[in-house]
Amino acid sequence: MNDVKTLTDVIACCLNPKFVKVEYTDEELARAYLIAKEHNVAQIFAFSVIQNKLTNNAQLLAEFNSTYFTAILRYNEINKLYLEISNFFDAEKIDYIAVHF
Repeated sequence: MNDVKTLTDVIACCLNPKFVKVEYTDEELARAYLIAKEHNVAQIFAFSVIQNKLTNNAQLLAEFNSTYFTAILRYNEINKLYLEISNFFDAEKIDYIAVHF
């Protein structure tokens, strides 16, 4: 199967529960994951593989879990910093445009 097609199909499984799941080899998932990393969608790809139980390969699952949990950690850190900055601006009565993540 085409690696880009594997990537888009795996992400589609995550975004659309009605999407028909296909079985992939570990090699196909590994190659699609490399493409996902290049396009900054590795965390979505990893989440979909984990959620849909598309592999039992311990090494791949460890990599995908690491990617997914790193994304969660980064998201939480960004939100924490945003809250600190917005609280500072509010305390100092500095106008700003609120951006929510």
